[in-house]
Amino acid sequence: MRLSIRLSLILLFLSTGAITLLSNCSPKVVSTKVQELPAVSYSASLHTIIVGKCSPCHVPETAEQDFQKSYTFSQSHIDEIIRRVSLKPSEDDYMPFEGKNPALSTEEISLFKKWKEEGFGK
Repeated sequence: MRLSIRLSLILLFLSTGAITLLSNCSPKVVSTKVQELPAVSYSASLHTIIVGKCSPCHVPETAEQDFQKSYTFSQSHIDEIIRRVSLKPSEDDYMPFEGKNPALSTEEISLFKKWKEEGFGK
């Protein structure tokens, strides 16, 4: 009988201590914040692609004309640009024309789409 009382007291003591200990613990806060990718801008992202893969046909001859004309053209024709660079090389209207430059990668095409979605940042 004494043994069962002692065991009961020990179990009571241990469970009370465990409850006290656990109640003082706070759950670890895990950050669920997703790192935002930087906004796509014409000057930081697209201009290099256009100069590298769309010239000499679609890039003005002088540096002064280059940025503004290419930006305005790209903005006003974005749907057609995306459509044409997304075609297969064997399809009509595919760009870049006749293999003059390497095809745009999936990532590069995605930049054009994101640029449009984000409102055409300069």
